[in-house]
Amino acid sequence: ALPAEEFRESAANDRRYKDQPAADESLSGRGDSGAPPPVDSRAVRGRPLLFARSADSAIQQQRRGIINKLTPENFTKLTAQLMDTLSQGAVMSEVVDDIVALIFEAASRQHQYIDMYTDLCRRIQDRVARISPETDVKRTFWTKCQASFQSQCLHPPVIPAGLDDDEAADRRTKHKHKMVGVVKLGGELVGKGLVPAAGVLNWIHELLTMGTGEQSAAGSEMHLEAACAMLGVMGPSLSDSSKWCAHELKTVTEVFNDLETMSKDAANYSLRIRCLMRDTLELRLAEWKQRANLATAKPTVLTARDEFDKMDVAGRRGNGTVDDWIDPEFIATFAKLDHHVELLETKEDKNNRARKLITLNAVLGSKSVMVIVNSANLRGFVSLFQEHFADVEVSTLEFGHDESERRTSIDAFESGASRVFIVAGEVCTRREFDFSVAPQVLINFDFPATVQLFVYRMHKRAEGGTALYTFLCPASDAKHTIQLCNVLEAVRHKIPDGLLALRDKQLVKNGKLRSDAEECDNWRQGAAPPAAPARSGREAASSTKVMANFTMRSRDEDRRKQRTPKAEMSVT
Repeated sequence: ALPAEEFRESAANDRRYKDQPAADESLSGRGDSGAPPPVDSRAVRGRPLLFARSADSAIQQQRRGIINKLTPENFTKLTAQLMDTLSQGAVMSEVVDDIVALIFEAASRQHQYIDMYTDLCRRIQDRVARISPETDVKRTFWTKCQASFQSQCLHPPVIPAGLDDDEAADRRTKHKHKMVGVVKLGGELVGKGLVPAAGVLNWIHELLTMGTGEQSAAGSEMHLEAACAMLGVMGPSLSDSSKWCAHELKTVTEVFNDLETMSKDAANYSLRIRCLMRDTLELRLAEWKQRANLATAKPTVLTARDEFDKMDVAGRRGNGTVDDWIDPEFIATFAKLDHHVELLETKEDKNNRARKLITLNAVLGSKSVMVIVNSANLRGFVSLFQEHFADVEVSTLEFGHDESERRTSIDAFESGASRVFIVAGEVCTRREFDFSVAPQVLINFDFPATVQLFVYRMHKRAEGGTALYTFLCPASDAKHTIQLCNVLEAVRHKIPDGLLALRDKQLVKNGKLRSDAEECDNWRQGAAPPAAPARSGREAASSTKVMANFTMRSRDEDRRKQRTPKAEMSVT
């Protein structure tokens, strides 16, 4: 809306130009033909704009531009520029309301900068408290929080009828993205004491109620995901008694109990949303300490590439020391194990080998055996086991088990009632599936997604003296051989020749090692070999043996040619 004086001036200009006829217009208002006269663009350009952008809108655009450009690198500089615009307004409460609206809009799009936007809100409160003490900034924050929550979280996305499936899914995804951003910012503001905790608890109750209500599965999971995201960001503040009273903490405990129950309800909730609930509960058990992960870490000031190479990239490429990308404590546990790596071509080979190991250790040797199998293969492996070992007690542990089934299986294994324990790989390292007795024999039927997870799995489930058997399939697990050989060399475990050969093929594929054929060609042509990467003693011996054999074959071939008549050579 325009100010009163500017509005009156615009209205006067409007009447003045309305009363003046155009230069080529007759007194009747139309030309001789009766058609509307052409508009003179030069005359229009010369007229003053009736609704020119006011100074307030220009300042608002400046603020929007500053907030949209905010990053951790330029935060201090742009925040100072934004603070200078606080005094450029008639009413401080309206100025703060406009800025907070822009902050919520930006935070709903860029979740990775939630901490930065929360810090900006805190600085705005401190600045306004100095220049305008009568302005209630916290009230403005909460009002805007409520408005954003009601508009983004309580109403479904608007999807026109007849819209194709891809467009509809895209709109739902964008709506969920904004919803999660709003609740995350609200949770962070609670942690800073800028909005009331009781009000945010009402948000959580509404999200859980909508998540368990009678609506579409996608809509329910959308609200449950938002609730988990909100609990995750405001969890660290739960230990602060200045922000949470005893009654509110009791309510939060009830919320987590509800999440625990819902995470076990496989009939009504998908695996994805149950995993999100379990992750939130695990984060609470870990006292809200996030696991360090460069791939999902919040962005801060740009870090030099060399530091990433030293940690993550060095491990993936096979460079650097093992301690750079695996916890030394895990390596120490892994070094104590009696480890055997076996290369098995097919799944049938793995089944036969596992059956022999179970027969040797559990049936004949009366030892406790744990088999870790991926969830996709678990049912088939259990059926195979029951077919060949009908008289052997077996316990299974997988994610779909409820609390009673889980406890029964773990107790049976710990007490010795079940000598064979078949565990799904996806749950063998989770806290709620912990058990106190380590197996005497551990079989890694399926190799996990990363070598780091493999070493951590052994740290959690084995102890010194445990006989460890790891099955590797060359067709699917070759990508892990470089890292695995680095770990085995670091702990001085035996490396099978087949694994070294598979590792060398992977190095050649990655361009880190010349193949034996290339080295032999260079040797024959007399070219100086390039500087090769450092190899272990076994690698050097193997390469020397290959070159020696090739040299002997070349000499024998030369001598044979010298004895062959020229005519025979020409025919050949």
